[in-house]
Amino acid sequence: MSDFYKKLESGSTTGNLIDRNSVKEIVGSSVDLDDATELVAAGYVKMEIVDKPGNPDNLKKEYVAGDDTEVSSGLWKNNWTLADKTLSADELTAINAIGMQNLRIERNYRLQLTDKFANSDLTMADDMKTYRQALRDLPEGVSDPFDFDWPANPAGTKENHKPGE
Repeated sequence: MSDFYKKLESGSTTGNLIDRNSVKEIVGSSVDLDDATELVAAGYVKMEIVDKPGNPDNLKKEYVAGDDTEVSSGLWKNNWTLADKTLSADELTAINAIGMQNLRIERNYRLQLTDKFANSDLTMADDMKTYRQALRDLPEGVSDPFDFDWPANPAGTKENHKPGE
């Protein structure tokens, strides 16, 4: 894997990534690129490259390059920020339709997880009845399938789990 660098000006990185050989040509052989102090004195920093995250669950968002941040003296890393995509009306309609379909699939899964509490030989707790009814009511009243709150989990649900898991 190659090393990459950026120019450092006024305490911030500037410009595009520069490969090691190009930086060596710019600063000369007297600067040790593996010595953070010498590298910074020459006006450059080594970059730790963070891969762009995968696609967000929200299809109306995308990851864009954010500001670089200093990890330690002479070492910086790039960052990614989640931002709204620019979409046409047709694209937005199509994405919302996909989102509603995914919402229904997840809703059905959550209902299936709690079906065992609806057996005729069990008395279902009121908060489970409320939870299941709220799930059945979805997606009614949801205008944005990527920005809504799922019904509150009933009592006794394990932390970071869906009821029934």
